[in-house]
Amino acid sequence: MTSLQSRSSSQFSIYHPRLDVSHIMSSPVPEGLQRLVSLLLLLGGCWGEVRDGKYFQDLCFRLTGSGVSWPSDEVRDNFTISGRFIPRNVVATGFQGWRDQMFVITPQFRPGIPFTLSKFDIFQRCFPELQPFPSWSLQGGDSFQSLHNAMDIQMDHRDLLWVLDTGNINTLVQPTKVGPPKVLAFEALTGKVVHTIDLSLLTCDGSRLQTILVDYSRQTGTPWLYIADTAARTIIVYNVADSKGQRVVLPEVVCKDGPRDVLYMTLIKVFNRPERVYFTYLSSKRMFSIKTLDLKYSSNNGTVMDEGTKPASLVLLGSVNENIFFRYKGKPEILMWNINSTFKEKNFIPVDAGEEGRLATQVAKGYGGMLWVMEGNYQDYLRDSTGCLGASVVLHPLVRP
Repeated sequence: MTSLQSRSSSQFSIYHPRLDVSHIMSSPVPEGLQRLVSLLLLLGGCWGEVRDGKYFQDLCFRLTGSGVSWPSDEVRDNFTISGRFIPRNVVATGFQGWRDQMFVITPQFRPGIPFTLSKFDIFQRCFPELQPFPSWSLQGGDSFQSLHNAMDIQMDHRDLLWVLDTGNINTLVQPTKVGPPKVLAFEALTGKVVHTIDLSLLTCDGSRLQTILVDYSRQTGTPWLYIADTAARTIIVYNVADSKGQRVVLPEVVCKDGPRDVLYMTLIKVFNRPERVYFTYLSSKRMFSIKTLDLKYSSNNGTVMDEGTKPASLVLLGSVNENIFFRYKGKPEILMWNINSTFKEKNFIPVDAGEEGRLATQVAKGYGGMLWVMEGNYQDYLRDSTGCLGASVVLHPLVRP
């Protein structure tokens, strides 16, 4: 089991990926200056393409349950009549961008969701049609390569799309196990299955898998996976090259303030310092982190760092460079924290006010090198109070003009 340590002060590092320069300040730097520099670098590096209102509107996509690319009208009618397609039950919760494509997950929360992983290209304006990825035949089939319930996805720098599949469907109404928990990796270009990983031996009947992170070893270039098992208070660590995995049990303190509801994780990789996974339970009052080296090689004596107290329950949305994006539970505003500053509310930078009635679920890089955000009226979906078209979900560049 991992041990716990409080965070100490450290040097302040500035890194701009476009210029490939780094500068480390060993002397104390005012946190206000750190925040300003961090925001300016992020603005210059990721948001320069958002020029005006029309440009933003052209890149604002509305995802509805009825927006499906069917092979034919006959197939659509068959799915509808048989109850395998109920538009109001379809809801997009996560995405990953690749070139001019957006990959989208639609978890199997309720019956009538015809696919759990799909894509669309950004040239489909406003209301795109989701096309099952990699194909219709791999949605809900009997083979191990078939997809049943994609809970999270990650795109890596080798153009591989990693999919965490829980194997359970209808999770909001009548949970049913239809396959083993697993991870599949697809070539983004062709849809070819590159990796199939069975997680059965690393989970139990009560496991609740929610988040996947993909990391590549700096020494060997081989992929590692970190998977959050919320119910077990565990991070599953898997060495893809060796086909070996282990369970790293987190200290009890990480969830002592409440139930094991949602375990959020995000990976911070900086070239001049150890990589860390930042994590927190939704109900926890504190933010934590752990070195990836401790997860990989020192599962019995790795040190969990206590980063500080959260002002309120928060939802991690993603990270870019040394910046973590999040929002408070039930609040639309998106905030940013640079890990070089202390984890205090005064260092949380407002990034986007959000839209009333919508909540963000993810922030990630996408088309144009920009930051994109997915947000929707998920609270209405959970209450089953949406209209016939289901939840209203939008995907757009993060900063509004």
